[in-house]
Amino acid sequence: MTQDLYAQYTATLVAAIMVPALLYVALSIIHPKIQLWRWLAVSYLSLFLGGILMSLRSIIPPEFSIVLGNYLVILAYVCYIQAIGYISQSKQYIFSKQYIFVFSILFFLPFFILYFKEATYAHRVAAISFPIAFISIASLILIQKIKTYFFSTTGYVLLLIAMTANICITTFRGLSSLAIFDHPLLLLTFWDPIFFIGTIAITVCLTVSFIMIGTSQIAAETKMLLQREKEASQKLHSALEEQRELVNLLAHEIRRPISSTLDNIFATHEKGDMREDIYLAIRNPLMRSITFLDAVNDSRDISDLINDPQKNIISMATLAADMKTKFNILTHLDDNIRALTFVADALLLEIALDNLISNGQTFATNPEKVSLRISVGDGLVTFLIEDDGPGIPDECLDKIWEKFFTYSNHAPNKQKPSSHQGFGLGLYLVKCIAEIHGGSARVVHQQPSQFELQIPLVETKA
Repeated sequence: MTQDLYAQYTATLVAAIMVPALLYVALSIIHPKIQLWRWLAVSYLSLFLGGILMSLRSIIPPEFSIVLGNYLVILAYVCYIQAIGYISQSKQYIFSKQYIFVFSILFFLPFFILYFKEATYAHRVAAISFPIAFISIASLILIQKIKTYFFSTTGYVLLLIAMTANICITTFRGLSSLAIFDHPLLLLTFWDPIFFIGTIAITVCLTVSFIMIGTSQIAAETKMLLQREKEASQKLHSALEEQRELVNLLAHEIRRPISSTLDNIFATHEKGDMREDIYLAIRNPLMRSITFLDAVNDSRDISDLINDPQKNIISMATLAADMKTKFNILTHLDDNIRALTFVADALLLEIALDNLISNGQTFATNPEKVSLRISVGDGLVTFLIEDDGPGIPDECLDKIWEKFFTYSNHAPNKQKPSSHQGFGLGLYLVKCIAEIHGGSARVVHQQPSQFELQIPLVETKA
C-alpha cells in the first residue's frame, strides 16, 4: 500500500471513530458512576489519537507517530476488554489499571522490536494484527462468560458479530502479511483495504451495540433502584404504622386515669366540697390533656392534622366561650361579631390558641392577666394574646418561630401548661397552622408581649 493511500484510509477511519469517541466522553460525564462509558471513552479516544498520529507520519517523525500510534491502537483494544468486563459489574472480570498498562505493553512489544530492527511494512502489520486478533478472541470469550449480564439481546448479538468479524479480518490480514500463500485472496494488498473498511463497519457496529447494552443497563439499574425505594418505603410505612399504633395505645392508657380523675373532680365540685379556684386550676389542664389525647386518637399525630386539615364552621361566640372556659383567661369579643361564623380547622385553631395562651401564661408575671381579644377586619379574623410579662428579648425576637427554639430562662412563671411549648414547638406550630389557613402569626409588641394570629375570614351562614 502506498503512503498516500495508507494516509487516506487512516484519515477515513479517524473520522469514523471521532463521533463515537465524543459520544462516549459525553456519556461518561453525564453518568460518571457507570464505568462502561468511561472505559469506552478511553478506548475510542486512544483509537482516535492513534489514527491521527499514523495519518500524520509524513509530518511527524515516524519513530514517534507510527510507534506511539500503534501502541494507542493496542491500548484501545485492551480497554475494550475492560469495558466488556464492567458490563458484568463483577470484580472477577475487571482488571486493575496497572494490569491494563502491562497487558498493552506486552501485546505491543513485538511491533516495537520489529520496528526498530527496521522490519518491513508486512512484518509490522503481522506484529500488530495478531495481538489485536488475540485480544479480540479474549473479548469474545469474556462476552460468552458474562452473557447472563446483558440486558439487551440485540446488543449482545451485535457485539458477538463485531468481535467475530474483527478476529477474522485481523487474522487474515496478519496471515497475508507473512506471504505464506500465493493466492490472490491471501495477499496483503487485498486485505489492507478490507481491514480499514471493515474496521469502520465494525466500529459502527460496536458503537450501536454498546449504546444498546449501556442504556438497557441504566434502565435495569433504575428499575432496581425504584424497586428498592418502593420496598424501603413500604418498610418505613409499616414501621410508622406500628409506631402510631403504639402512640394510640399509650394515648388510650394515659387518657383513662385522666378521665377518671376528671369524673371525681366533677363529682366533688357538684357536692360543693371544692373551692371554685382550685376546681378550675385542676380541671382546665386536665381538659386540655383530654383534648390533645383525643386528637391523637382521631388523627394519630399533629403532622397528620397539619397535612390534612379538616375545615368546618366555627361560631365566634362559641369559640370565645370555649377559650374562656378552658383556659380561664380574660376574653374580649365585640358584640357586632358574636353572630359571625367562619371556616377553619377547629382542632388546629385550638392547638394554635392553646400554645399562644400557654406561652403567655408561662412568661406572664400574673398568669390570670393573660387576655385574648378576637376581632374582625379587612377580611381577617384576628386573635390577639397579651400578657404582663417582661417581654421578648431582642436577641430572641427573630428566632421564636423556629422549630425547637426555647427561651424559658426568661420566664418568671416556670409552670408550662402546653407540652409543645416546653420543647420549643409551640410557636413553630402556631406559625404552621396560620400558614395552612392562608394566614400569619407575628409579634405586634415586645413589652408587654402581644402575639397576633390572623386567618382569612371565610364567612358562612350561622
